[in-house]
Amino acid sequence: MDLVDPSARSRRDEHGYVLIEVVVGALLLVLISLGIYAGFDGASRQSGRNRDRSVAAALAQQDQERMRTMSVAGLAAYATTPYSRSVTAGGQTYTVTSNVGYANDTDSPASCTSAAPAASYLKISSTVTGPADGNGPVTVASLVSPRAGQGGTAVQVVGDGGVGVPGVPVTLDQNAALSGTTDANGCVQFGFLDDATDYSFSINANGYVDPSGNQALTAKPLTVTPGSASITSVTYDKAGAVQASFVDSNGNPVVGMGATLMNNGVPLTNNERPLALTAGTSPTSAYTLFPFTSSYAAWAGACHAAMPPTANQASVKVVGGQVAPVRLTLPTLKVTVQSQTTTGSGRNQRTTTAPLSGADVRVTDACGSQYPALPATDGNGKTSGSFPYGQGIQVCADDNRGSSSRRDTETAAITSSSGASVTLTIDSSSTPGRSC
Repeated sequence: MDLVDPSARSRRDEHGYVLIEVVVGALLLVLISLGIYAGFDGASRQSGRNRDRSVAAALAQQDQERMRTMSVAGLAAYATTPYSRSVTAGGQTYTVTSNVGYANDTDSPASCTSAAPAASYLKISSTVTGPADGNGPVTVASLVSPRAGQGGTAVQVVGDGGVGVPGVPVTLDQNAALSGTTDANGCVQFGFLDDATDYSFSINANGYVDPSGNQALTAKPLTVTPGSASITSVTYDKAGAVQASFVDSNGNPVVGMGATLMNNGVPLTNNERPLALTAGTSPTSAYTLFPFTSSYAAWAGACHAAMPPTANQASVKVVGGQVAPVRLTLPTLKVTVQSQTTTGSGRNQRTTTAPLSGADVRVTDACGSQYPALPATDGNGKTSGSFPYGQGIQVCADDNRGSSSRRDTETAAITSSSGASVTLTIDSSSTPGRSC
């Protein structure tokens, strides 16, 4: 029997453990080295970020000092268009943005909702963005106070009911560089203006009108109060439109001569005019109108004098950016023309009448607008046409004999949807040479 030394066997068993210990030791050395390296690298990166942030803060402060030396007009220009530029420092490129806003004593956003939050100061801010190293932008801000004799001022554009209208360009006539566009409250700030100058502003936005239907508003006075903030309001909003069509009492399309609109009992002067119509058509071209919260009253006729009773007026609501249709009724005017002949004299004088066919009939409304001639009278001396409501309608008929014509004129009134009737008599003994 061979005997094995137990200590030798033990040494052979430990050979594997030694190898494992060497591998684990090497791995620990690598991990510790990586940790130490990461620590050094993180510290280096943090040091770089701190350096970049310090440079950015210095650039922002320099920009603040630069803006403080600028004129108010120059600063106010930044309110509408911030000024950005690139600056190189320490081998790195930074973006510096100069911006100007409006502030007040309450530190609330400057607006036109009342005089209290209107701008009393200019808030200048400098934002610097550095290299893409993990730092966020650095912003430094401060306030600039008005000088003596200056006042903060603003224009607020409002619609009917006082609601602000955003997106409307407002021009300062004396310094176009300070012009701006209204914000969500309908407000545009003009910074600090000198009270020694008479300032005015103008507005001319395509598709917008004032309550009178004017798109261009020029040289509107602007209030400037030294040492305080002031607001000047103007009513101006996105226009809507009304397109009128005309029908007779039975709802059949007819040609109209014009339409009149009125709001809150006030005639709209610039809309009281005949509309340009093409012969044989019914709809008018669209009226451009201010979008009042209340409805418009509309009726057929070329002027306020042709206004019918309220019950015969149409109601139409105008909404900005939309065309509202309205159908206006022209009642029927029935005309009868007869000829009158007188024979004999004294007790033997006799007057006879007979229907006059082929007579020429023309109608002039209360506004003085003459309508196209009605169809010639038929064998019963009758003709008819559709005309606006109104008093003082002049109806003229002649016997259609050229230079030898005789005529008669009568006054009619159309006050209801049932229309009106009028009879004209042409006396054969009247002076010839009088046609309609």
